[in-house]
Amino acid sequence: MNNNALAFKLDDPVVSRPTRAVTPVEVGITDDQIIGVGGLPLWGELLDHLGLYDEANRRQLRVIAPEGYNGGECYRALVEMMLAGGDFLSDRHLLGGDAIADLRGDHSLPSHTTMWRFLAGASCGKPQATAAVNRVMLRRAWAMGAGPTGNTLTIDPDATAVETYGVGKEGSKFGYKGKVCMAPFVGVLGETGDVIAVSARGGNANPGRALGNFIRECLAAIPEEVRVGKRIWIRSDSAGHSENVIATAESIGAVYSVSAKKTTRVKAAI
Repeated sequence: MNNNALAFKLDDPVVSRPTRAVTPVEVGITDDQIIGVGGLPLWGELLDHLGLYDEANRRQLRVIAPEGYNGGECYRALVEMMLAGGDFLSDRHLLGGDAIADLRGDHSLPSHTTMWRFLAGASCGKPQATAAVNRVMLRRAWAMGAGPTGNTLTIDPDATAVETYGVGKEGSKFGYKGKVCMAPFVGVLGETGDVIAVSARGGNANPGRALGNFIRECLAAIPEEVRVGKRIWIRSDSAGHSENVIATAESIGAVYSVSAKKTTRVKAAI
């Protein structure tokens, strides 16, 4: 990470000279200090090199209070919680305890209440700001060598039903699968498994609605330096069986493969 040459030139020095001190990590184990997420600080070192804290603040992710935790501290802790396998804010306990506190160095750990306020207080513009932070992280990580190899970039866009619980969650609706859920678009790069774009949608949204626009969003998230000279392949299930998706793929010069339902017309065409 520290010594490898960059795969392509970056317009910022953050990966080679992080503004925050990178937590030094020494891997070891003792019988009386085994913890389930002891490998988390290895991710923390990467987050520091990528400059997640500073970028989140630069994009002005929500500041909890003038003298409270800033957006960078909250977002870094949220990312760590997810890396540790957390699904809910109550999973903050995964980062608690003296052992993890020592391994996390001087990084703050906001309380459960602060994390709730960080997420619940997000305005309509904050998801876009967060997506911008994630795109910068992706570009820096790929420049450091985590990017795809080969001649093809495969974009897998899909509508994913995320079941919700309780009432009052904005966007929760009965979906076509008969469950109360949300139906966000998730775009994944097939070669690396990286999530390159996410678009929030209500649970009753049609799986193929505005999929062409989302494909363009996925393409825009791929660093231009990586796209040069590569073939773009759009790979979709039957949700992408529409003129809009095919027209989008052809307009961006991509090849595409789309599943189709075996309707009478489709079988007749075959």
